[in-house]
Amino acid sequence: MPGWWSGSREDFLSTVPDEISDQLSGEANRDGWEIEREQMTEWRETVGLLQNQVFRNQGVEILRDALSSDKLSFIHGVILEFNFKRRGIRIDAILIGGSNVFVVEFKRSKLTSGDQDQVVNYCINLVEFHDETQ
Repeated sequence: MPGWWSGSREDFLSTVPDEISDQLSGEANRDGWEIEREQMTEWRETVGLLQNQVFRNQGVEILRDALSSDKLSFIHGVILEFNFKRRGIRIDAILIGGSNVFVVEFKRSKLTSGDQDQVVNYCINLVEFHDETQ
């Protein structure tokens, strides 16, 4: 799956957020995107959130509840900034666990129905237009 960063769960947990955000920025630049400082900060915070809160079971109840698992060890892959070029979208994070694919979209404000629709749309695009998820 094409992402600006992808790797195993172990790779993700052992890599510091700054290194991951630097790689995201490099890939974005190669794809012709100009990345501002605020985006780099957002990536570092997002990576830290996933590492500390989801995979290490600390805080962020909504993410743990959404994944509905006592242990998250079945998640074996992480893709950040999945670039779905044909559709003109980028998915913040995809977590892969066995035959399950979890789409994660980060928002700083209260979630709206439009935000929920965005994630549903991402899932539909993955199912309909990506061979690996079919």
